[in-house]
Amino acid sequence: MVDKINFYQDIEILKLNLVENGNTEVSALLNEGMSGLNGLTDGWAYLLEHLLEVKTHHRSGLANRDAEFIDQLYEHVYKIVTRN
Repeated sequence: MVDKINFYQDIEILKLNLVENGNTEVSALLNEGMSGLNGLTDGWAYLLEHLLEVKTHHRSGLANRDAEFIDQLYEHVYKIVTRN
């Protein structure tokens, strides 16, 4: 489950895990998505777009743990963007 307190730290750990497992492209996508975070909804929407790209185009190549965490991140960020 995504913890709001450790959100940024958890994503950094995920990106490192992805690189260690040879998923550098996915790590780069997350890094690009995170670069848009500015505290405004458009930054979160930018991250959401990148998470969706990972889910739809790269999920099958991820370790189960990483894929599940990507799913959790997507749900968390989706709620932020849609305010649900």
